[in-house]
Amino acid sequence: MAIKVTCRYIWRHHLLWPPTKYLNKNYVSNFQTIINSRKYSMKPKENVDVTNLSSQQTHCIQLAHRGIIRVSGKDAKDFLQNLTTNDMICLDRDCSALYSLMLNVQGRVLYDLILYKQTSTASNQSSNQSFMVEAQLDVIPDIIKDLRKYKIRKKVDIVDVSTEIKTWAILPAAFDELQRCSVEISEPQHVISCNEDPRLKTFGCRLILPDTIHAKDVLRYTTEHHDLETYHKRRFKFGIPEGIKDLPPGNCLPLEANAVWLNGISFDKGCYIGQELTARTHHTGVIRKRIMPLVFESDVTSEVISDELITNSNGKKIGKCRDVLGHYGLGLVRYSDAQGSLLVNQAHKCEAVTPIWWPNL
Repeated sequence: MAIKVTCRYIWRHHLLWPPTKYLNKNYVSNFQTIINSRKYSMKPKENVDVTNLSSQQTHCIQLAHRGIIRVSGKDAKDFLQNLTTNDMICLDRDCSALYSLMLNVQGRVLYDLILYKQTSTASNQSSNQSFMVEAQLDVIPDIIKDLRKYKIRKKVDIVDVSTEIKTWAILPAAFDELQRCSVEISEPQHVISCNEDPRLKTFGCRLILPDTIHAKDVLRYTTEHHDLETYHKRRFKFGIPEGIKDLPPGNCLPLEANAVWLNGISFDKGCYIGQELTARTHHTGVIRKRIMPLVFESDVTSEVISDELITNSNGKKIGKCRDVLGHYGLGLVRYSDAQGSLLVNQAHKCEAVTPIWWPNL
């Protein structure tokens, strides 16, 4: 009985060991050995070149489909800590941008977020923290509604500032390659935040500016690129889901969305909504379906509706298509059956490609 109770304690609390009076040392050692024996590493490949920065020439794209929520107040950090999958403490220690997710109580993805710490020169900065939450513009009202539902008596202010603040993507000159951007800011006083993409550093940079400032006004060696499709094609090619079309609310597990590999989940923080199923799935190591890039033989001219079936050469249903743009798309597919030629809606031929930044499975 003691062993059963203790195992449940371990799973619920991310392998934080209970008091030693419940278990003998040999059992603890053996159990930890089992947990540490992974079939594959959960870290991205180290052979991806992230040290050589791209040339100074970059392209800036305003992400008109993204919005910003400001969450500020004395309890802002703890408030977000209890609702998102990543550890807000990292914004104090290691970085100023963080990829994270909001889950429902069943542990399924509701919204994908990028969190930014908004710096302040005020003397009461520690007591009045301010964070910016980037999400898809269409669901900003829904996110605010969910945030306010959990606010209760916490001292936080939740405001939609999407009309005042805009998000820009800074991409390397070579759109088809994974390279870190060399961004040189000429007018730092106008920049709210500038960070490498927290999901994948070699994807590009994220720039947050007031609505009245253009990215070309604050960056050297950059050219404007008006085509938002280029940004989405780059996402699709390298398998980075974003927004409710790629991650329909309540229909996808965070590990199926590769959130661990995209630095979107912390397994060292405390509890948050949807944490139990996420931790259990991670520690068992069984993730059968994953979001993967789809490369089509030709441009998909007809609209492919989200959730259309994907079948393999044997006619077996192996997943669903999420989105398509030109030659590239994203699909949630069963990885073990995704080899060879595939069909979307029995009409469009494609292949599921393993991104270069994935770990060895």
